[in-house]
Amino acid sequence: MKKILILTIGIFLILSTISGSAAFLSFNQSMPIKTVNKTGICIWPIFRHDSKRTGYTTGIGAILNPKIRWTYYSPGKGGVESSAAIIDIDNDGRNDVVVGSWDGNVSSLNGDDGTIKWIFKTDGGVQSSPAVGDIDGDEELEVLFGSEDGNMYALCGLDGKKEWSFQTDGRVLCPPAIGDIDKDGEVEVVFGSEDHNVYALNGITGAEEWRFETGDHVKSAPSIGDIDNDGDIEIVTGSYDGNVYAL
Repeated sequence: MKKILILTIGIFLILSTISGSAAFLSFNQSMPIKTVNKTGICIWPIFRHDSKRTGYTTGIGAILNPKIRWTYYSPGKGGVESSAAIIDIDNDGRNDVVVGSWDGNVSSLNGDDGTIKWIFKTDGGVQSSPAVGDIDGDEELEVLFGSEDGNMYALCGLDGKKEWSFQTDGRVLCPPAIGDIDKDGEVEVVFGSEDHNVYALNGITGAEEWRFETGDHVKSAPSIGDIDNDGDIEIVTGSYDGNVYAL
Protein backbone atom coordinates (compact mmCIF):
# COMPACT_ATOMS: atom_id res chain seq x y z
CA MET A 1 0.00 0.00 0.00
CA LYS A 2 2.84 2.42 0.86
CA LYS A 3 4.51 1.83 -2.52
CA ILE A 4 1.25 2.53 -4.34
CA LEU A 5 0.71 5.72 -2.34
CA ILE A 6 4.23 7.01 -3.03
CA LEU A 7 3.90 6.20 -6.74
CA THR A 8 0.57 8.02 -6.91
CA ILE A 9 2.01 11.13 -5.25
CA GLY A 10 5.02 11.05 -7.59
CA ILE A 11 2.80 10.87 -10.68
CA PHE A 12 0.68 13.75 -9.35
CA LEU A 13 3.74 15.94 -8.82
CA ILE A 14 5.14 15.15 -12.27
CA LEU A 15 1.86 15.88 -14.01
CA SER A 16 1.44 19.09 -12.06
CA THR A 17 4.93 20.25 -13.08
CA ILE A 18 4.37 19.40 -16.74
CA SER A 19 1.04 21.17 -16.87
CA GLY A 20 2.47 24.26 -15.18
CA SER A 21 -0.49 24.45 -12.81
CA ALA A 22 0.93 23.83 -9.35
CA ALA A 23 -2.10 25.04 -7.47
CA PHE A 24 -1.15 23.03 -4.40
CA LEU A 25 1.87 25.33 -3.95
CA SER A 26 -0.03 28.61 -3.98
CA PHE A 27 -3.03 30.25 -2.45
CA ASN A 28 -4.82 31.63 -5.48
CA GLN A 29 -2.54 31.87 -8.52
CA SER A 30 -1.34 29.49 -11.18
CA MET A 31 2.44 29.38 -11.30
CA PRO A 32 4.15 28.40 -14.56
CA ILE A 33 7.33 26.33 -14.43
CA LYS A 34 9.67 27.05 -17.34
CA THR A 35 13.03 25.65 -18.40
CA VAL A 36 15.30 28.58 -19.19
CA ASN A 37 18.45 27.00 -20.59
CA LYS A 38 20.02 23.74 -21.79
CA THR A 39 21.07 22.74 -18.29
CA GLY A 40 17.44 22.27 -17.34
CA ILE A 41 17.46 25.05 -14.75
CA CYS A 42 13.88 26.05 -14.02
CA ILE A 43 12.26 29.22 -12.89
CA TRP A 44 10.23 28.33 -9.80
CA PRO A 45 7.52 30.39 -8.12
CA ILE A 46 8.48 32.68 -5.25
CA PHE A 47 6.50 34.39 -2.52
CA ARG A 48 6.26 38.16 -2.40
CA HIS A 49 4.92 40.06 0.56
CA ASP A 50 1.26 40.79 0.35
CA SER A 51 -1.62 39.98 2.62
CA LYS A 52 -1.95 36.42 1.29
CA ARG A 53 1.75 35.73 0.62
CA THR A 54 1.10 34.78 -3.00
CA GLY A 55 3.34 35.27 -5.98
CA TYR A 56 4.63 33.85 -9.21
CA THR A 57 7.38 34.27 -11.78
CA THR A 58 6.87 34.42 -15.54
CA GLY A 59 10.31 32.99 -16.28
CA ILE A 60 11.99 35.68 -18.41
CA GLY A 61 15.42 34.12 -18.06
CA ALA A 62 18.28 33.19 -15.76
CA ILE A 63 20.93 35.56 -14.43
CA LEU A 64 24.06 33.62 -15.39
CA ASN A 65 26.64 36.41 -15.11
CA PRO A 66 25.35 38.95 -12.57
CA LYS A 67 26.77 42.46 -12.66
CA ILE A 68 26.40 45.10 -9.99
CA ARG A 69 23.98 47.81 -11.09
CA TRP A 70 24.48 49.83 -7.93
CA THR A 71 25.13 49.49 -4.21
CA TYR A 72 23.81 51.41 -1.24
CA TYR A 73 25.57 51.64 2.11
CA SER A 74 23.33 52.68 4.97
CA PRO A 75 24.51 55.94 6.61
CA GLY A 76 24.42 54.31 10.03
CA LYS A 77 26.66 51.44 8.88
CA GLY A 78 24.15 48.80 9.89
CA GLY A 79 23.83 45.29 8.53
CA VAL A 80 20.86 44.57 6.29
CA GLU A 81 18.67 41.61 7.24
CA SER A 82 15.39 43.05 5.98
CA SER A 83 14.15 41.92 2.58
CA ALA A 84 13.56 44.79 0.19
CA ALA A 85 10.19 45.84 -1.22
CA ILE A 86 10.33 46.81 -4.90
CA ILE A 87 7.47 49.01 -6.03
CA ASP A 88 6.70 52.45 -7.44
CA ILE A 89 5.99 53.91 -4.05
CA ASP A 90 5.68 57.58 -5.04
CA ASN A 91 3.74 57.29 -8.31
CA ASP A 92 6.53 58.70 -10.49
CA GLY A 93 6.41 55.79 -12.93
CA ARG A 94 9.71 54.31 -11.69
CA ASN A 95 10.25 51.47 -9.27
CA ASP A 96 11.73 52.18 -5.85
CA VAL A 97 13.54 49.94 -3.36
CA VAL A 98 12.48 50.15 0.30
CA VAL A 99 14.64 48.37 2.88
CA GLY A 100 15.43 48.42 6.60
CA SER A 101 18.77 47.98 8.39
CA TRP A 102 20.20 47.27 11.83
CA ASP A 103 21.12 50.93 12.36
CA GLY A 104 17.40 51.69 12.70
CA ASN A 105 16.98 53.26 9.27
CA VAL A 106 14.36 52.51 6.67
CA SER A 107 15.46 53.83 3.29
CA SER A 108 13.62 54.46 0.05
CA LEU A 109 16.00 54.27 -2.91
CA ASN A 110 15.73 55.11 -6.58
CA GLY A 111 15.54 51.81 -8.43
CA ASP A 112 17.57 53.15 -11.36
CA ASP A 113 20.71 54.18 -9.51
CA GLY A 114 20.27 53.53 -5.77
CA THR A 115 20.21 57.19 -4.78
CA ILE A 116 18.33 58.08 -1.59
CA LYS A 117 14.79 59.40 -1.86
CA TRP A 118 14.13 59.45 1.87
CA ILE A 119 15.30 57.91 5.14
CA PHE A 120 13.28 57.35 8.31
CA LYS A 121 15.14 56.73 11.58
CA THR A 122 13.80 54.53 14.39
CA ASP A 123 15.30 53.92 17.83
CA GLY A 124 16.13 50.28 17.19
CA GLY A 125 17.35 47.97 14.48
CA VAL A 126 14.95 47.15 11.67
CA GLN A 127 14.96 43.45 10.81
CA SER A 128 11.33 43.51 9.70
CA SER A 129 10.84 43.52 5.95
CA PRO A 130 8.60 46.38 4.84
CA ALA A 131 5.04 45.82 3.68
CA VAL A 132 3.59 48.32 1.22
CA GLY A 133 -0.07 49.10 0.59
CA ASP A 134 -2.80 51.72 0.77
CA ILE A 135 -3.97 51.29 4.34
CA ASP A 136 -6.06 54.46 4.69
CA GLY A 137 -7.95 54.65 1.38
CA ASP A 138 -6.24 57.81 0.12
CA GLU A 139 -4.98 56.06 -3.04
CA GLU A 140 -1.38 56.57 -1.94
CA LEU A 141 0.93 53.86 -0.66
CA GLU A 142 2.17 53.51 2.89
CA VAL A 143 5.21 51.62 4.19
CA LEU A 144 4.71 49.42 7.26
CA PHE A 145 7.42 47.76 9.31
CA GLY A 146 8.44 46.84 12.84
CA SER A 147 11.49 47.89 14.82
CA GLU A 148 13.51 46.61 17.75
CA ASP A 149 12.32 49.73 19.59
CA GLY A 150 8.98 47.92 19.96
CA ASN A 151 6.97 49.97 17.47
CA MET A 152 5.01 49.19 14.36
CA TYR A 153 5.38 52.15 11.99
CA ALA A 154 3.28 53.43 9.10
CA LEU A 155 5.06 55.91 6.82
CA CYS A 156 3.89 57.95 3.85
CA GLY A 157 5.44 56.38 0.77
CA LEU A 158 5.88 59.75 -0.95
CA ASP A 159 8.19 61.38 1.59
CA GLY A 160 8.80 58.90 4.42
CA LYS A 161 6.98 60.96 7.05
CA LYS A 162 5.39 59.05 9.91
CA GLU A 163 1.62 58.68 9.71
CA TRP A 164 1.37 56.72 12.95
CA SER A 165 3.22 54.32 15.21
CA PHE A 166 2.05 51.76 17.76
CA GLN A 167 4.14 50.83 20.79
CA THR A 168 4.35 47.25 22.09
CA ASP A 169 6.31 45.89 25.05
CA GLY A 170 8.71 43.84 22.97
CA ARG A 171 10.77 43.96 19.80
CA VAL A 172 8.84 43.76 16.52
CA LEU A 173 10.97 41.66 14.19
CA CYS A 174 8.48 40.29 11.67
CA PRO A 175 6.74 42.07 8.79
CA PRO A 176 3.03 42.78 9.12
CA ALA A 177 0.16 41.51 7.02
CA ILE A 178 -2.38 44.02 5.76
CA GLY A 179 -5.99 43.47 4.72
CA ASP A 180 -9.62 44.00 5.70
CA ILE A 181 -9.92 41.14 8.17
CA ASP A 182 -13.31 42.04 9.66
CA LYS A 183 -15.26 43.17 6.58
CA ASP A 184 -15.73 46.72 7.85
CA GLY A 185 -14.42 48.27 4.64
CA GLU A 186 -11.19 49.40 6.30
CA VAL A 187 -7.74 47.83 6.18
CA GLU A 188 -6.17 46.34 9.29
CA VAL A 189 -2.48 45.81 10.08
CA VAL A 190 -1.69 42.47 11.76
CA PHE A 191 1.68 41.63 13.32
CA GLY A 192 3.38 39.89 16.23
CA SER A 193 5.72 41.13 18.95
CA GLU A 194 8.20 39.64 21.38
CA ASP A 195 5.77 40.69 24.13
CA HIS A 196 3.93 37.44 23.18
CA ASN A 197 1.00 39.22 21.51
CA VAL A 198 -0.50 39.26 18.03
CA TYR A 199 -2.03 42.66 17.28
CA ALA A 200 -4.63 43.95 14.83
CA LEU A 201 -4.53 47.72 14.28
CA ASN A 202 -6.78 50.09 12.38
CA GLY A 203 -4.92 51.04 9.21
CA ILE A 204 -6.14 54.63 9.22
CA THR A 205 -5.37 55.59 12.81
CA GLY A 206 -3.05 52.87 14.10
CA ALA A 207 -5.41 52.28 17.03
CA GLU A 208 -5.55 48.79 18.50
CA GLU A 209 -8.60 46.76 17.49
CA TRP A 210 -7.63 43.60 19.37
CA ARG A 211 -4.72 41.56 20.62
CA PHE A 212 -4.22 37.84 21.20
CA GLU A 213 -1.68 36.63 23.75
CA THR A 214 0.41 33.53 23.05
CA GLY A 215 2.76 31.76 25.44
CA ASP A 216 6.02 33.22 24.13
CA HIS A 217 7.68 35.55 21.61
CA VAL A 218 5.95 36.01 18.25
CA LYS A 219 8.52 36.39 15.49
CA SER A 220 6.46 34.67 12.80
CA ALA A 221 5.04 36.88 10.05
CA PRO A 222 1.27 36.39 10.00
CA SER A 223 -0.66 35.17 6.97
CA ILE A 224 -4.30 36.06 6.43
CA GLY A 225 -6.91 34.28 4.34
CA ASP A 226 -10.07 32.18 4.46
CA ILE A 227 -8.62 28.82 5.46
CA ASP A 228 -11.90 26.99 6.13
CA ASN A 229 -14.08 28.37 3.31
CA ASP A 230 -16.59 29.91 5.68
CA GLY A 231 -16.40 33.35 4.06
CA ASP A 232 -14.50 34.86 6.99
CA ILE A 233 -10.82 35.75 7.17
CA GLU A 234 -8.50 33.88 9.50
CA ILE A 235 -5.03 34.85 10.73
CA VAL A 236 -2.35 32.17 10.95
CA THR A 237 0.87 32.74 12.86
CA GLY A 238 3.44 30.88 14.92
CA SER A 239 4.87 31.47 18.38
CA TYR A 240 7.98 30.44 20.27
CA ASP A 241 5.63 28.52 22.57
CA GLY A 242 5.61 25.85 19.86
CA ASN A 243 2.13 26.48 18.53
CA VAL A 244 0.75 27.57 15.19
CA TYR A 245 -2.37 29.62 15.83
CA ALA A 246 -5.36 30.11 13.52
CA LEU A 247 -7.38 33.09 14.76
